[in-house]
Amino acid sequence: MSFLRYGTRVPCVSEQFLSSISCEKEKAFDVVDANYGGLDSDNCDQTTVQNTDCKAENSLAIVRIMCNEEASCELHADNSVFGHGPCRNVFKCMEVKYKCVNLGSLVSVGKISFSLKNVLGRGCEGTVVYKGKFDGRDAAVKRILPECFTFADREVDLLRESDAHPNVIRYFCTEEDQQFRYIALELCEATLQEYVEDPTFERHGLTPVTVLNQAMSGLAHLHSLNIGKIDR
Repeated sequence: MSFLRYGTRVPCVSEQFLSSISCEKEKAFDVVDANYGGLDSDNCDQTTVQNTDCKAENSLAIVRIMCNEEASCELHADNSVFGHGPCRNVFKCMEVKYKCVNLGSLVSVGKISFSLKNVLGRGCEGTVVYKGKFDGRDAAVKRILPECFTFADREVDLLRESDAHPNVIRYFCTEEDQQFRYIALELCEATLQEYVEDPTFERHGLTPVTVLNQAMSGLAHLHSLNIGKIDR
């Protein structure tokens, strides 16, 4: 069962069922909210669903990890995905509110901007890094879910403490909207993997020994500040 609410599509999947959703061509999911728990039976078309205030706290984070920026997504309403949480002995449903957004659309938050299609990489807990801009200059933009804000604050503190060294990535700024926190960082020309494996990468005379020396210099600087690991 699916319906529209506040201009947002809301599919609802009963417990132990699997449902697939998809966006139109050239569009992808932007998950606004999600709830796996005891919902109003009218929503999930199940008379056995209890109308309770019962919600798995990790619902939104898990669905965003599964679906955000994907053209199609499978919604599996099951305890094996979300855990029992506070909803033991309650027949549950999963409700997901989402929008289909243009992958080429520009996201602007404060001094940070980026396009959803320019993904540089993905991290744990739904973190995504984009190629974007900070105040007009090229930057790597790290988008973080609310569940990881505490870790993000710690990361920013460490970056501010350590980024004066030429071989440590510079921190630019942090912005926030209703869904995410964004950290703008110095954009590197390439990854270490690209340097090692990509024969077309222009090294500009940068030798492997120089790369190793720079990496060790940056690492020694972090260790001098008692920073053993700067990222999760």
